[in-house]
Order: sequence, then C-alpha cells, then structure tokens
Amino acid sequence: MKIDVARSEFCLQERHPLPLEDARDLEVECAAGTVWITQPGEPDDVFLQPGETFRIRSNGRVLVEAIGCARVRIRAVPRRPADWRPRQAPEFLPALATNFGSALGSSGILSRWLGAASSLKAGWPGWRGQRPV
Repeated sequence: MKIDVARSEFCLQERHPLPLEDARDLEVECAAGTVWITQPGEPDDVFLQPGETFRIRSNGRVLVEAIGCARVRIRAVPRRPADWRPRQAPEFLPALATNFGSALGSSGILSRWLGAASSLKAGWPGWRGQRPV
C-alpha cells in the first residue's frame, strides 16, 4: 500500500497490520491504544503507548500493528541534505588550550576539554592538520 504520509492518521485493529514500504525517516506516533512496530533486520520490536513516537531507521517493509485497537499518526521527517556537515570548530580552540590550560591550576580540566574538542576537528572539512601545542 502506498500512503501519502504528509499528515496521515490511521485507526488500527488487532491482526490487521499496516505495512509501510520504504519507511525510512517516517515517524510513527501512538495517539491511542498500544502500537507494535516490527522492522526488518532489527532483533527487537518497538511498542508505543499514547504520546510516544518512534522514528523508523530501516528502509525495508515495516509493519505497524495494534494490540487491541489503536490510533497512529504517521509523518515524514525531513532528512539532512547529502552535503550537510557539522559546523567547524573555531580555530582559536588550540590556542585557548595552550594559553589558558596552565593558568587553571594543576587540574587542567579546561585544558584537557579544549584539547579533546580541538582534536575532534581532525575529521571535519577544512581542517588543515594542525595540532595543539
């Protein structure tokens, strides 16, 4: 069944699952009753109570079923663009670690934190390979 998920609400009956094809990035919200979600490749099923939501991560056929009677809302969750990257850490972090680390006393908590934060930059675009001194 192909469903327009822009804003869909369904009343489900027990033993009548709602199959969702290509369900990745759909969000299922339980509006009433208890909802049972089965995903391909996932060892555990998901159970939702009223007010709870679940974002589907697998891309196969997902079954949404009621235990008793239930009402669910299904909506598409926007994906990040393919070229999305986290913001680059500011270039001044290594300098802060170097200049202010010893000024904080023997614990050096800020120095260790800033050093760890600047080392995370190694995998970010625009990183030129500098290491804090």
